[in-house]
Amino acid sequence: MNKPQHKDRVILSKIVSENDNLSETTEVDALLSEHLDSDSAAYVAIQRALRMLIQQGRATQESKMSEIAFDVGPLGAMWMDGLLAGIKYQKGKENES
Repeated sequence: MNKPQHKDRVILSKIVSENDNLSETTEVDALLSEHLDSDSAAYVAIQRALRMLIQQGRATQESKMSEIAFDVGPLGAMWMDGLLAGIKYQKGKENES
C-alpha cells in the first residue's frame, strides 16, 4: 500500500507517534479520562479484544482471563491507543474550525 498524501495521514502519524511516547498506562488513563470514563474504555477495549479472539477460535466466552491475558492485554492496549488517537484527532479537527 502506498503512503497516502492526504493531510489526515500526517495528522494521524503525528498523533500515534505522540501516543508511542506515553510512558505509563496511567498517562493514557489520565488523557482518556479528560473525555470519557477510563474504566468504561478499558472494559470495552478488553471486550473487543475478547470478541476478536473468540472469532478467531483462540478463546471462548468461558475462557479464564488468566489463560488469555497474553493476547487480551496487547489487543486491549491497541483499542485504548485507538480511542486516544480518535479523541486527539477530533480535538484537532475542532480546533481547525
